[in-house]
This record gives sequence, C-alpha cells and structure tokens, in this order.
Amino acid sequence: ARVLGLLARVGHDYGSLSVDLLVYRCALLSPPSAMELRVHERALWLWPHELSRLDWLPADRGIIAALADGQPCGTTDPAGSID
Repeated sequence: ARVLGLLARVGHDYGSLSVDLLVYRCALLSPPSAMELRVHERALWLWPHELSRLDWLPADRGIIAALADGQPCGTTDPAGSID
C-alpha cells in the first residue's frame, strides 16, 4: 500500500492501558487478495454506511462514526475531546 496521508489520530484510555491510534488513508498497490494480515484474522471491505454493523473497540468508535457520516476526521486526546 502507499500511504496518502494521516487521516486521524486518536488517544484512548482503557484504564489499565492507553493507546495512541494513528489512522492513515492508503492506496492499494496490489489486489486485496495479496494482502498479508499480520495482526488481524480477517479483513473486510465495507462501504461507509456499512461500518456501523461491526462491534468496534472504544478507541475506534469516533473515527468509524466520522467515516460513516462522511465527516472529516480529526484528533482526540485520551479523554476523548476533539482538537
């Protein structure tokens, strides 16, 4: 894949763990079937309106909601406020 730019950066505090999630917009350089998954068990290709059908982790939910609504993504701090 070719990275086209940073789409969003989200911080989330799970209590015992804090994550800093960086989400990038990318372009595939080869067919999706050639992807090698290293962390996840499977990959799905979804239209924005289909994103809400999955059970997302709390750190992902703001980004998913913005993508599903066609809104620009931004950044949030671990407390969840938008920059």
